[in-house]
Amino acid sequence: MMSRIYVIFPLLIKIVSCHMRFISLGNWGTNSSQQKTIAETLKKVVSDEHITFFVSPGSNFKHGVTSTQDILWKKAFEDVYNSTDKSMNLLFFTVMGSGDWLGDCNSQVAQPNFNGSEPNKNANDIQNGYPKWTIPNYWYHYFTHFTTTGNTLLSGHKDVGVGFIFIDTWVLSPSFPFNKIHDKAWLELETTLKIASKVVEFIIVVGDKPIYSSGSSKGDSYLEKKMLPLLKMANVDMYIAGHDHDMEVIQKDGISHIICGTGGSYGRKSLIKNDKSMFYSDKSGFCLHELSLEGITTKFINGNDGSVLYTHTQPIKTRKEMSKGNEIKYLSMLPPVVLTPIPTQVIVKDGDAFVKIVGSIGILIALGFATIAVAAKTAT
Repeated sequence: MMSRIYVIFPLLIKIVSCHMRFISLGNWGTNSSQQKTIAETLKKVVSDEHITFFVSPGSNFKHGVTSTQDILWKKAFEDVYNSTDKSMNLLFFTVMGSGDWLGDCNSQVAQPNFNGSEPNKNANDIQNGYPKWTIPNYWYHYFTHFTTTGNTLLSGHKDVGVGFIFIDTWVLSPSFPFNKIHDKAWLELETTLKIASKVVEFIIVVGDKPIYSSGSSKGDSYLEKKMLPLLKMANVDMYIAGHDHDMEVIQKDGISHIICGTGGSYGRKSLIKNDKSMFYSDKSGFCLHELSLEGITTKFINGNDGSVLYTHTQPIKTRKEMSKGNEIKYLSMLPPVVLTPIPTQVIVKDGDAFVKIVGSIGILIALGFATIAVAAKTAT
């Protein structure tokens, strides 16, 4: 499976929207009654808002899957997100999350719904009412366009480019045991970001672990140290993460850090908020994103009733580094999307969280000893 670019050209379509809408949801595959409730709300929003595709930062399944034939494919995906009107039969772009790595890691990327350049088209695609599973590799990219006018036959229309860059934060982790794969993922991420900054108006990165968070992980210091500079260099608009079971937006470094981690269950309350947090909720739900010439509007949707919990807006950025007229040249330089098999089953190690937990316990122990010492000194 190989493709240097996965692009849809709206100029081939007579009538297109003046904006692009997509939905993001993470931690959805719980196989619970709450997942089904959220899914019904999701279906209504998809039907009403004319969504283009779905984006998931993982975890897709709470404890992963055992194979491509695991019953969870049907119980927690196909049956849950199936729609009789076929409105849900859209591309479902996703990445592996920490929960997914607890199962057979290669099974999710081995699903035969994507051939590297476009979705496989067969009779089942037409008959099925559930989303098209799309994960051609552990990391990949998707470049597309939308136009700002409904009539593409006239001249002078603004064609707006969007680059989606999907990453696997476990593969990028320093604890990942296969160095060559780890290094390749980092190199291709940097290359893709550099090219994206030259050819598209919007850059959106999608990955499991958040860089910043008010949730249980409190973010990831390694990603902050190594990946954040790359995102800032490319002037990335948005980083969509899951991992933590909550919904949040943190506006920092000129980037909208979106966490949508309650796609399959209720979330968890935050004890300590990030100082740049603009919204936090433990309600279940998902995000509705709209891209236009004005920027990106993100609505946090309540999974129970479809109400809007919060609306975040980010103005479109000025990209001085864009090279108009040379798009084809740069797009041809994108790393090919090639499936990289992982040699063996690996166990996810959350080293950063371990340090934070152990560090917190250490502080508490130290405070305890200090209190005892002060009490003893006072007594004498």
